[in-house]
Amino acid sequence: RVAKAEQMTSDVTKYEFTAWDGSPLPDWTAGAHLDVVVTPEFLRQYSMSGNPAETGSYQIGVLREDNGRGGSKMLHRIFTEGRRVFISKPINHFELAEDATKTFLMGGGIGITPMIAFAHRLHALGRDFELHYSASKRAGAGFLDDLPKMPWADRVFYHFSDEGTRADLNKLLRYTSGYHGYTCGPDRYMTGVIEAAEAGGYPEEARHLE
Repeated sequence: RVAKAEQMTSDVTKYEFTAWDGSPLPDWTAGAHLDVVVTPEFLRQYSMSGNPAETGSYQIGVLREDNGRGGSKMLHRIFTEGRRVFISKPINHFELAEDATKTFLMGGGIGITPMIAFAHRLHALGRDFELHYSASKRAGAGFLDDLPKMPWADRVFYHFSDEGTRADLNKLLRYTSGYHGYTCGPDRYMTGVIEAAEAGGYPEEARHLE
């Protein structure tokens, strides 16, 4: 069931799903995604953005892509609260290295979604991390009301191009033994993060992109 559909910006909406009978949902791990059946012709994958320790609901953030193939536009139109929908069990191809000495979570735009789950898990483990959220403008960035309320809010750094606070990736991503870096977002952003991490000395096994 679509338990919640909260429009966070003009084109980013947060959705929460609960089991139709109210029972707990299958366990999941940070970095997981859901296969979502929007309509029979639209099957889409969305990263989970909630807290892996909570099994009462699943959460995703969806960007409406007006120039896409139509799946996200259709989802925004028909996934109203109370609607019965079909989703997969959580699937994880973006696993977190929980033993890193420090983790850099680099989210670009809607790519912030899995970084939120990672941050929840790292905080629960008592691990050192930084979450860097980059977007072209503040007005288009989702989860800005949620992030300051997180118990790890002091680990979040915001970078908005229109405010002149673009992240200096080469300065941020300087490798020290045991560090790991994760990135999700537009291809151009992820390429920039991975190139900066490589230049900063991160070995291949410490560079992760979705």
